Amino acid sequence: MSLGSANEPLVKSAYSHSTPMVFPAGLVCPAVIMKRVALVGLVLIPLVSGCAAETPEAPATTTSTTLAAPKAPTPLPGSTPPGTRLRFGDKAVITVGRADNPSRVGVIVTGVDKAPPADMAVLRQYPQVNRWAYFIRVILVNEDGHGSYSGYSGPTLYGDLGDGGDAGQFQLLGADLHLPHCTVHSSPPGEWSAAGARFETCRIIFANPSSVRLDPGHEDGGIHWEE
Repeated sequence: MSLGSANEPLVKSAYSHSTPMVFPAGLVCPAVIMKRVALVGLVLIPLVSGCAAETPEAPATTTSTTLAAPKAPTPLPGSTPPGTRLRFGDKAVITVGRADNPSRVGVIVTGVDKAPPADMAVLRQYPQVNRWAYFIRVILVNEDGHGSYSGYSGPTLYGDLGDGGDAGQFQLLGADLHLPHCTVHSSPPGEWSAAGARFETCRIIFANPSSVRLDPGHEDGGIHWEE
């Protein structure tokens, strides 16, 4: 290859001559890709990908299936209406289960505690824990003696902050978490099948809230506990 004179380009593309290139009908050729390689200096070498027959693509077809969400049960008599505000230690009653097999659970939020250092030593093993934790203390009551609560860990409780924010929460799905001063249950203990049976659990959040909220899934608002 001749490098040419000062008035000529260092490299001439194989396709820089004046004769137009002709491809067979039905073929398309991608654009030439220029790649830098080191010879004496930086020289541009054209790389041409192969030409392929142009075949029209058939339009993709998709089938969408809409799964109906489980219908929430109608609140049973004695359930606490949404919008109720309670003090720590007061009990709210919520309706849980399927629409065709509802039952009632009592929820007593007893308070919020800052996690002791021994508990934080365990929690810091989880990479998502990067703030100091607080424990929402809660007691769950089997109001109706319903026995089919396997896998029921109680309602989700939220820490509402004074500025309208949320305290966040830490959950392990499908597993118990045993801390020195807090046990998060993934299912109730076996003896929690008789009417009036209780067990204590807790929820882990990451700020000291102004109130604790339970959302029963209705448009009328949640149930709140505060000091």
